[in-house]
Amino acid sequence: MMKRIELIAVTMAMVAGVACAVGVPVDSVTVLSPSGQPGPTYSKVAELQSITVGGMTTYDFIAPDTVWSSARPAGNTGHLMYYGSDDPAPPSTLPALLLNTDITTGVLNPTTNSGVIDLVFPQQIGNLNGAAPDLFLFNIDNPNSTENWLITPIIGGSAGSPTLASTSTTFLGTDMGNTGVDVVFNSNVGHTAVTQGNWGIAFDLAELGVTHLTGVRIASSGADPSVIVGTPDPNVVLNGDFETNDPTADFPTNWHNPHRAIEHRGLTPTGLDAPGTNAAYLPAALGQSNGYIDQGVVVGPEWQFDMLFAAEAPPSNRSLNLLLRNDGNSGQINLRVVPGGDIQVYDSGWHTLAAGVVDFSVDGNADNDFEDELDDVLNVHSLRVVGNYRDSTPYYDVYLSDVNTAELRLIASNVSWFQTADPVAGLGPYSVLFQTGISDADYVVDNVRLVNIPEPATFSLLALGALGLVRRRRNG
Repeated sequence: MMKRIELIAVTMAMVAGVACAVGVPVDSVTVLSPSGQPGPTYSKVAELQSITVGGMTTYDFIAPDTVWSSARPAGNTGHLMYYGSDDPAPPSTLPALLLNTDITTGVLNPTTNSGVIDLVFPQQIGNLNGAAPDLFLFNIDNPNSTENWLITPIIGGSAGSPTLASTSTTFLGTDMGNTGVDVVFNSNVGHTAVTQGNWGIAFDLAELGVTHLTGVRIASSGADPSVIVGTPDPNVVLNGDFETNDPTADFPTNWHNPHRAIEHRGLTPTGLDAPGTNAAYLPAALGQSNGYIDQGVVVGPEWQFDMLFAAEAPPSNRSLNLLLRNDGNSGQINLRVVPGGDIQVYDSGWHTLAAGVVDFSVDGNADNDFEDELDDVLNVHSLRVVGNYRDSTPYYDVYLSDVNTAELRLIASNVSWFQTADPVAGLGPYSVLFQTGISDADYVVDNVRLVNIPEPATFSLLALGALGLVRRRRNG
């Protein structure tokens, strides 16, 4: 389970700027409260479901993981931000307050408007080339015509000591669109309840004068708004972390045949994630034709697939069985874990990529999980498959971590074993499927990700150079 991304709200700073017409106003935002009730007004933690801009809806997001303020250093909670109540007291550091807590009553009304704010993402953000907005920015306040906002892309360095792009972009607060969602906050004066609208704007990186960024430096004048920023997650798998789930439907949302999966506590590369997180436990369904969960995806000919898994030792057949399908059963990668901890793939027969590399988990009390400290054994592995289907000689590389460690190592390179036939040149996998109907042992999967690898020319350019209302979530 990847670390959850919580409410990212920081106080804006004061600088002068001349607004110009850039960006596209956000049309709407959808959120879902823990009780399963949608907005438009909420005062509890709510899951961000989607952002719609110009008729295009985005469902999954990445928020900054580092925040720095020149006016209020990261180790100072002088912003007078409150979450929930004062019991327990807010964390002692600003990043902990912003990133690691369920903020239930929000952030409002700073005591000062000086300085600038840096927000840095956990990974480099590239231009989606018009496929979707590249950056979302929101204001928890009703904007007015006196607000001037200034964005400067961060293209390297660190928060507080960034390498800044040579261009900055300015716009008016009134260029933002009303998201249709209101939030109830406690102000920093007497904890008075205040209801504020949320207004948002979306940008293409080209409008900001860059092909990539690692973060943004933001300042404003004419008001004291709070800012939330986020960027679309490039993962094409919906709900691959199994965290976005409709309480009125079967777990997990977005996956076909969800009744084949059972909720399990989330995984990290080194073990269990925090309580309340989710992974998918897939019991063996040997001989059942609909024993699987799967999801259709759209990805280009060069791609990278990642996941975490923990698997029981199969008596004779297999536990984990992953299929990255290209054209039905033709041209697919069919990968399994077999007795002895071998990883095999199929091509007119089974071929061993690496022998004895998987350490098995144990469900000691047979309760369909590996979570029980006294009875169970949890052994987590990270798996990565990197494919290149651009021409008539497709191949892929396979990486695996040692048990309960994050570091990946290459176990097989330039593999050209595919089931039945080679994949169609120029097309990536169109489906991710976890098979249980041929398995005779259980397994757990989490953090399922499939992303495009840019074409070489695009990649070289990148090398040179949200509404975070709550957690990173998706629901399609």
